[in-house]
Amino acid sequence: MRNLHKYGMTVAAAALMVASGSAARAADVDLQSLQSQINQLQQQLKELQARQAAQPAASAVAPLDGAAKIPDAQGPGFLQYGSSAGGFVIPGTRTALKVGGNIKFDMAYDLEAGIGGAGGDAYATRTAALTGGAGFALPGTPAARQTGRFSSNAGYSRLNFETRTPSEWGEIKMYAEVDFSGSNGGNEYNNNGHNVRLRHAYGSIGPWTFGQTYSLWSDRPTLPNSVQNNGPIGPESGVRQPLVSYRWDIDPAQKNQLTMSIENPFNDFLGADQEPLNGAAVNNATNFNHKYPDVLVRYNRNDSWGRAFLTGMVRDISINTAGTPLGASAGSVYTAAANDSTIGWGVTTGAKVYTGFGSPKNAFYARLEAGQGIGRYMNFNNQGQGPSAVVDASGHLKPIYAGSYEVSYQHFWTADYKWQSNVVWGEQRMWQKDSLLTPTAQQGLPVKFQELELNLMWSPNSFVMMGPAYIHANTRVVAPFDLSKVVGATQKTSGTTAEDNRFQFTTNIGF
Repeated sequence: MRNLHKYGMTVAAAALMVASGSAARAADVDLQSLQSQINQLQQQLKELQARQAAQPAASAVAPLDGAAKIPDAQGPGFLQYGSSAGGFVIPGTRTALKVGGNIKFDMAYDLEAGIGGAGGDAYATRTAALTGGAGFALPGTPAARQTGRFSSNAGYSRLNFETRTPSEWGEIKMYAEVDFSGSNGGNEYNNNGHNVRLRHAYGSIGPWTFGQTYSLWSDRPTLPNSVQNNGPIGPESGVRQPLVSYRWDIDPAQKNQLTMSIENPFNDFLGADQEPLNGAAVNNATNFNHKYPDVLVRYNRNDSWGRAFLTGMVRDISINTAGTPLGASAGSVYTAAANDSTIGWGVTTGAKVYTGFGSPKNAFYARLEAGQGIGRYMNFNNQGQGPSAVVDASGHLKPIYAGSYEVSYQHFWTADYKWQSNVVWGEQRMWQKDSLLTPTAQQGLPVKFQELELNLMWSPNSFVMMGPAYIHANTRVVAPFDLSKVVGATQKTSGTTAEDNRFQFTTNIGF
């Protein structure tokens, strides 16, 4: 019995050993398969790393197939691929999307009444107290007694979107930008709200551009680096409007370019017995016709020494009161209806020239403009003070002559371009049709502005720029205000000149 039990135990042990051997052999096969898969994955990883190491350093967005190189606004001759640097390709498309913008914060202190809110300019003249507003205060007016004014503003911050898509017709680009300096949605008492305002909304297909953007009159590369959002006094008004433009690249290197645009018109004029644009008697702004678009042509030259441009413009200015006499108040000098038009024309030119002294980026800027009927294209028109024509007593339009210039110098203090200073001087003049204006209309109507800006800017990196600035501005008007019935006036008539001195600190943080 013991032998039988011993035999059984032996058989069981043998069976267990056979089973264990089979399991071991199966495990060995599984381990060999797993090791083979690991080896294959390691080899694929090595091949991928080798391919990446062999490729040049890629930008934030890889160039799209067929994307052509295009000029970039960063400077003359700078080229980049059609895909937006710093953007990303939308999955499943050939379109690159870039989101950008900046936070702009300004603080300003005006020693006198103030030329505008922080970062902005309000070149109007004031008779009554400022009541929170801004503008030049002529001597003798109540506003002149309100010296010293602090203001701050973040409403000029911007947000923009850009797409670029290659196509058989050339690169298709879309650009849209808004800021927050529209009509105030709140007040300083609680929320300091600001409404969104459209700045740019345009698309381009090759050399064609359709939509709203800067007028061809505005040449952005030749602008000085100023802390003022509307730009310093001078030829640049920053007019943005709907337009259609076409650009010819005269040479393959795009050193010589010719551009033509058809732009949205706006008739700006003043009446012989009224304040600019919308006096008490009748609002002339409701009595004009936009018959024809403004037409502009610009030639620009880009080279290693800098950039230069020349722009010409012609525009129609019309008025039609549909048979209604202009005079809407007792004693008006208007005795007839108005149905007339006149031609406005202008020329502007400018340049940015690298000086070759010190830093390679040190540059001298100069701009000049002149013409008749160009009021709305000048900084005069920020507050409706720059009309293009006068309506005389018989209802005829007479164009107003105007001119301006601006010179500036940009100096970089360090080799890494982190510190720079800018000196800007500008002047605007208008030769008003004084003989066509009644004494009331002449009161406080500006004929000259001058402005000086000195700033020091620090840029620790490409996203941040900040620094202080000093601004001096002055104005001269056609005739003084009659203050005999103005409460709070210190004399019977105002002076004809006024000035302001401002200290401002600007912070600009972009992304």
